[in-house]
Amino acid sequence: MTSHDKISVLNLSEEEAVLKIAIFYEDEPPKFYEVKLRPSRLKKIRFNDLIDPEAIRMERNFSCYVESNVPVVIQHSRMNTGSADLAEMSTMAFPVDDQND
Repeated sequence: MTSHDKISVLNLSEEEAVLKIAIFYEDEPPKFYEVKLRPSRLKKIRFNDLIDPEAIRMERNFSCYVESNVPVVIQHSRMNTGSADLAEMSTMAFPVDDQND
């Protein structure tokens, strides 16, 4: 198994989700990736697989910001296989309701 970071994206809407994923590094402008997800579907996106416009440099610290044209739920997970003991950590994110003040 290979170490990786990934997001699981759940599109519960009846429209295609168009995700715009911005990858931020400490010392350079963000890189942008687009991923589409059919209605009422789940898609697991490994950051290792985001290669257009360029492959994410996994050896560097990075962060991501995801925008979508429809509400989605995103779960981030990390698999670390750098030692004999495997570790996986997950956190859950919920869509934000912009209608509330």
